[in-house]
Amino acid sequence: VQGRRAYELARAGETVALEPRRVHVERLECTRFDYPIVELKIACSSGTYVRSLVRDIGEDLGCGAVMTGLSRTAIGPFLLADALNVEQLNPQAVAEHLLPASAAVQELSALTAPDDQLEDIAHGRVVWATSPPARFTTDQEFALLNSTGELVGVAQLDPSGRLLRPHIVFIERNTANS
Repeated sequence: VQGRRAYELARAGETVALEPRRVHVERLECTRFDYPIVELKIACSSGTYVRSLVRDIGEDLGCGAVMTGLSRTAIGPFLLADALNVEQLNPQAVAEHLLPASAAVQELSALTAPDDQLEDIAHGRVVWATSPPARFTTDQEFALLNSTGELVGVAQLDPSGRLLRPHIVFIERNTANS
């Protein structure tokens, strides 16, 4: 909301009127009911405001509802069950469980950047798209790979489809071509 997160405004005591938006709720399951406490398991699209969803359900039921806790058990392909807890943190366990950066963008389409553009990408500069897809949207993100298939960043194409605008970069400056 005007450059600030809605929950920050709400926590500061400001009333925030959010525009309704379409979300996808794949599953909504009541896992526990002990009046007046209800526990739900919800599988929903990314960006869903679960607090708002709970409030809306309470309004529709005519009784109101307040969310008192939230546990995110998955986001995309990542599961809470696969995470380490604090007691398990040690160098060996971290090394065994550490995922490559490419795992975070595995759902994105990939574009390969020529090696001679890597230094510009490392500085966040716009570069020429050498093999843009035939169809794309201007808000679509692409995993940006180097010639050996390693993830170097995340970028978007400009409306013409000819320029790549990196907005997340995983390579260091002055080491891009070494």
